[in-house]
Amino acid sequence: MSRPRVSLVADWERPDVAEVRDTVERIAAAHAEIISRADVGDEDGVPPSGTDLAVVIGGDGTIIRHLRRLGPAGVPIAGVNVGRLGFLAEFDADRLEACASDLFAGRLPTLEHRFAGWRVTSADGTTVAEGLAVNDCAIASGPPFRMIELDLEIDGAGGPRLAGDGLVMATPTGSTAYSASAGGPIVHPSVDALVLTPLAAHSLAFRPIVLGGGADVRVRVRRANAGTSFVRDGEVMRPLAAGDLVEVRPGAASGRMIADPATSYWAILQDKLNWALPPRYRR
Repeated sequence: MSRPRVSLVADWERPDVAEVRDTVERIAAAHAEIISRADVGDEDGVPPSGTDLAVVIGGDGTIIRHLRRLGPAGVPIAGVNVGRLGFLAEFDADRLEACASDLFAGRLPTLEHRFAGWRVTSADGTTVAEGLAVNDCAIASGPPFRMIELDLEIDGAGGPRLAGDGLVMATPTGSTAYSASAGGPIVHPSVDALVLTPLAAHSLAFRPIVLGGGADVRVRVRRANAGTSFVRDGEVMRPLAAGDLVEVRPGAASGRMIADPATSYWAILQDKLNWALPPRYRR
């Protein structure tokens, strides 16, 4: 039986990555054929043809970047956490070794993460940028941090006008990130949905809302600041001005993360985000 073909991806110069690099390579080499070693900064994110699995070493930012790159190519990812939180990467070096036989044989479960497709169009109708988001798309007010105004349209119907600091449009995967910090709900990654969470809305009635997977969201910038920007997965992609249009559609693509069978999504929420932590009662 042929051995699986594996690509390793990491920021090879990071000291904390170097600490686990040799261990991960040794584990992978014992169970698979390592066909490439890519750096996190490589612009060519698509692995060599025939790659069966990518092992990505790093924190959540590294995982998100390469999930966005490798997911559409159909390559499942095993994330090995060396970051501070490691919400998406379910393995450390010890767990990778404990699960190696099943992992490299393709016997472990995977969790599908649905991405959102986005497009930014200028006021004259020209498409100026487009792509995929793993976590979220956001319109942020930016300096001088005066209130901005956005006109929302959902599924072709006229929607509300949002006055405030901006809007987060999150995938279920990203519902635990920027959106949750702004008061949005937690949505399991298996759900086909899009979460709209306003940022400091100038209204007590403008609450977050969860849309279905077929939703078509269009946001026209009515009033902007000099620093108003479109942000994708925490990265500023481009400035926005009055008249610009941001379109977001959930489920445009997806990527698979290999899951550690010893834990669950809900256990990770409790362990790493302190979800549902009870009050600290006095003895």
